[in-house]
Amino acid sequence: MADASPGALLALATTVGTEAATLLREGLRRQRTHVATKSSPTDMVTEMDQRSEALIVERLLAARPDDGILGEEGASREGSSGVRWVIDPLDGTT
Repeated sequence: MADASPGALLALATTVGTEAATLLREGLRRQRTHVATKSSPTDMVTEMDQRSEALIVERLLAARPDDGILGEEGASREGSSGVRWVIDPLDGTT
């Protein structure tokens, strides 16, 4: 079982968050800002939101395959480790 100490979880979150931030910055530089709506006209999602959540989920599950996931853009997975990651990728939509 993977180390679930607060320090280990923080280190993983920092590493994955930094990688997601790099992806978002690159998307901003390339002006990849296609915006769609989800449940209502004010519930927006961008391609970069979806891509960053996918990257975060992929990296977390590679490191901690037994963890649960709940993502703003739809990622959802029950886990068995007792750890659940709640993901809200930040791209500037409201």
